[in-house]
Amino acid sequence: MAAAQAHLINRRTLFDAGFSLQSSSSLIDQPNERVEARASLVVRFSDAFSCWHGESSLERFVKMSKTMLLANIRRLCLVSTFLCVQLALAAQPQDSADKVVEWVAEGLVEKRPQVLWQALPSSYQRDVTNLIHEHGERMDEQLWNQTFQTLNKLVRVLDEKREFILQQPLVAQRFEAAPGASQSYDGVIRILNTLVHSELSDLNQLRTLDPESFLSGTVARLMEEIESVSKLAPESAGELENWKSVEATLLRSEGDTATVRIKSAKESEDVEFVRVEGKWIPKELADEWDASLTDARQKLAGLSDDDESVQNRQQLMMFMAMGNGVLDQLLSAQTAEEFNQTIQSILGLAMSQMMGGDEGNN
Repeated sequence: MAAAQAHLINRRTLFDAGFSLQSSSSLIDQPNERVEARASLVVRFSDAFSCWHGESSLERFVKMSKTMLLANIRRLCLVSTFLCVQLALAAQPQDSADKVVEWVAEGLVEKRPQVLWQALPSSYQRDVTNLIHEHGERMDEQLWNQTFQTLNKLVRVLDEKREFILQQPLVAQRFEAAPGASQSYDGVIRILNTLVHSELSDLNQLRTLDPESFLSGTVARLMEEIESVSKLAPESAGELENWKSVEATLLRSEGDTATVRIKSAKESEDVEFVRVEGKWIPKELADEWDASLTDARQKLAGLSDDDESVQNRQQLMMFMAMGNGVLDQLLSAQTAEEFNQTIQSILGLAMSQMMGGDEGNN
């Protein structure tokens, strides 16, 4: 009887030890397979050890297993910490103003506009984020939605009625005189489409917008699309090369101030930098930050519900309604003749409004 009780006690002790080892593996998000296997072995072989060995052997086995498990956990933590430090160092520029300039220029050339955000001090990032969210809270939701609905219809007209638009005499002449104009037209439509379907089109998204994600997503796509359009214009090719040719030379560095000569294919300029919260930024930006922030907040405060603001919003809504009506007519046109008739009626209405306004002023 006593032997049977001892057998049961040994089984329970070893099972509890095995369970505690398995629970310890939750200290890491994704346990190592070998660690899990080692912990499960304690439970799997508990019967054998309880029957064939004494209690001291079990204790030694459990202690050995715990020691090996903790060693693996410490090793994983050290490796994870090392990798995090390396990634952080790789993502940040070197601790000098000239390296920051080169890092930002390289990021922009590679269509990584988020480097502009990453180069800002933390308090500046909070200021911008709060300002964007406050703008989303203060904007009139009906007017905002109506504006983007109208813009979306305009893009649809440019896209779906492309053939009719290019048949307009004035447009046709310009396209004949400009090589690559047709590709540029398609590129402009892609740019507008990206804008009207971005996070900016939804106030709920704007109220919780993450600026860095917006830059790395929407703005990066816009940069790609704008570059593809710019390549079709010879006069814009120089701007692309100008970014690639940026060179930064550190002329002076003392404490939290520095002077950097920024040279490109087009110009050379000496720029003063200051270090704010560990980040090198242009001195001009630091000097004007508070004033610019105050000015922006004052403009947001002007989006109030006083009589003048309400009247202005009502006028804008009426204008949007008229614009939507015109765009609906253009979208419904099935032939070039119907499309041209709508265009002519719009131009006639616009001329009469202008003439009426001039007569009223006289």
